[in-house]
Amino acid sequence: MFIMFLCFASAGHFSLNRNDPQATQSTGTAMICLASFFILGFATTWGPMVWTICGELYPSRYRAKGMALSTASNWLWNFLLGKSRLLITIWKISTKG
Repeated sequence: MFIMFLCFASAGHFSLNRNDPQATQSTGTAMICLASFFILGFATTWGPMVWTICGELYPSRYRAKGMALSTASNWLWNFLLGKSRLLITIWKISTKG
């Protein structure tokens, strides 16, 4: 994952033409592939780890309630992060003009 991020950042910084993105279309394709490989690496290694930790963290007596709270918290924060990204993008577009 580190290598994919390093290559992604290097391609974006050194090879991507920010003024005319159409001129560096192959760099954009490479960055999409690198991001996809990062997601593959995360989804098969660190991504599922949170569910294992949450499942084993609580004593048997409180496990059901603890899992319910941690799952709800995970979904809530994922939702809020997704929505805040959309709001930040809208705000950025509206303040450009």
